Amino acid sequence: MGFDKISAKSLPLEKEKFTVRVMYSLLQQKIDDYGEIVQRIERKTIGFEEIPIGRTSPQFLEETFHFKKEIQKIISNLWHFNQILHNLKENSDIFKKFDNHPHNLEILQAESDYMFETAKNTRESLISLIELQAWGVGVENAPVFRPGMNRTPPVKPISLNTINCLT
Repeated sequence: MGFDKISAKSLPLEKEKFTVRVMYSLLQQKIDDYGEIVQRIERKTIGFEEIPIGRTSPQFLEETFHFKKEIQKIISNLWHFNQILHNLKENSDIFKKFDNHPHNLEILQAESDYMFETAKNTRESLISLIELQAWGVGVENAPVFRPGMNRTPPVKPISLNTINCLT
């Protein structure tokens, strides 16, 4: 993020101190950046959802697994960002005098909370989709369930003949 991108926007707090204007603009830019990221993960998840059950490629589970890890990182980053906004709002004398200002930290925090929840919901949708695809192709065909990939051999079903031999 360059300063040109931040300064190109009209700073919302025109008459306040320079430090507050810059801080608010930086926080707003982070909100904008996170918003773009969350929209991208939503679009990618929708793309995965459009794949018919049983028509996934062999790389599907691996790709979605890594994508889920990336979403988790974004969720973690948004959680930390929310904590920063909360601490600034509660503990910063600089921002307290702007509580009634239309561009206060409360608005930024609400936007950040929304993105945090959206990212969490997207991760849950992806997890459900992975489970659906894995079970939709059949347990025996799903790569994570192939006996060759497991350390333990598959359990053979017990037949009536086996039970009769034991008695």
